[in-house]
Amino acid sequence: MDTNKKIIEEKDTQDVLLKYLSQERKPEINEAPTTSININPNVKVSEADFVAIDAQMMPMRDFYPIGTMIMVRPLKTTEIQAYSLVTENIADVYDKLNNAFQSSVRVKYPNGEIKSYLDVKDGDRFYLAYKIRELTYSAAKVLTVKESCECGTETTIEYFTHNFNLLSIPEPLKEYYDSYKRCFVLPVGNTVYEIAPPSIGIQRDITNYIAALAKKNKDKKTTIDLSFVKTVPFLIKGNSISEKGIEAKIQEFKSMDRDDFNDLDNFITAIILGVDTIKGVCPSCDSEVHTSNLFPYGFKSLLTKPNPFTSNN
Repeated sequence: MDTNKKIIEEKDTQDVLLKYLSQERKPEINEAPTTSININPNVKVSEADFVAIDAQMMPMRDFYPIGTMIMVRPLKTTEIQAYSLVTENIADVYDKLNNAFQSSVRVKYPNGEIKSYLDVKDGDRFYLAYKIRELTYSAAKVLTVKESCECGTETTIEYFTHNFNLLSIPEPLKEYYDSYKRCFVLPVGNTVYEIAPPSIGIQRDITNYIAALAKKNKDKKTTIDLSFVKTVPFLIKGNSISEKGIEAKIQEFKSMDRDDFNDLDNFITAIILGVDTIKGVCPSCDSEVHTSNLFPYGFKSLLTKPNPFTSNN
């Protein structure tokens, strides 16, 4: 599917976010609060059918505290049913994944604190969906594609997360990465910026704000500053930001020195992270064979089984 290939080839999560904003977005029903979901502190995650994944295995691994665990569980039938209504509209995909993550994902920090899916880095969204898929369905239901090896042998590539090749921090940016702070530290003009990929919560709050603004001013000509959407989420820590907080960031953004903005924008543009390719092993020569198509059967198949009654599955 061309749309899916383009999204994974671009790598940059913010490119997907810009697509999200450009498409019509239906209001979410019963959205989780912008801080965290209600979690019973008396129930240990290990007792609730959750499986712990070391955040260091995730695409955004360099931006979680060492020792952070992403807790996930298989989806229930009702959750699969809810996600099955997803369309190929990226805005709808984001909303449906958020709804699925709300009950199936938690983040456990080294100090024992447990937070909701909103603390997960937005760039880990699709990797996490595949991990949940692995837990939900048997190995026999794994997604597969066929690719030709250089030796000519047709090779099956299985969409298990252990077959995902992840991108590393680009070489020119490594000197700015602070392993203690778990973010980039970039001096620009008279300001030192701490830069990291945004959480799902921050991404959602900003897109909700802009969607609400566009709806409120639907009869007026409203211009959304996409450079703000692309840049500012990388500068916001935590898993939520209020409407007033976003408006304050907008004012800061507008007052930024032109040269400082260009330096900051160039740096953030260079942050290309995520899933690079999915690999398989040729049965004839043992060479690795790769595909860059993260969504071979469309977005719906992320959390549902492909439809065997359609021609493209």
